[in-house]
Amino acid sequence: MNTSKATQQFFDIKGFFENEIQHLQKANPRVIKLVAIDQHTETKELKGVDFKKELDLFIKSDINKPAWSDKYIADSLFESNKALTSIKYRSKDPNLKIQFIEVTFDESREVSQITIHNQVNSLIAKTNEVLRYEVGKGYSIENEQSILTTKPKRLKIEAQFQF
Repeated sequence: MNTSKATQQFFDIKGFFENEIQHLQKANPRVIKLVAIDQHTETKELKGVDFKKELDLFIKSDINKPAWSDKYIADSLFESNKALTSIKYRSKDPNLKIQFIEVTFDESREVSQITIHNQVNSLIAKTNEVLRYEVGKGYSIENEQSILTTKPKRLKIEAQFQF
């Protein structure tokens, strides 16, 4: 089910990233991608990247669901000239996966960065994930997973766009 703009209570993460994907697919930048798993790292230069696949975690972090309309506290920050500089959403429920979102705006009131903190806790595992997207620059994904009987695993992906 598609959420219309009229019923959205929060910043449209899904719509924002769908637009970014279209822009990136048209611009077709090279991507310098670093992947680190625990202590092992690898860097690759990629061309013809599937940005829909690359940015899927960001799209899945959309909080515009009718059942969540009262689950987040919004806080907006304005400059003295009344220009919006950021919007922060914090979960009131520690059991929701999406715990925190910050949307930062530049001087021209365009989105410059989005940061998302996701968290999943169960009896046997705990996962913390930080997603960062910088418009026109790239993105990073940091994931740490702890399973009850094993050593924590760390994954870090950094991607830089080369236009």
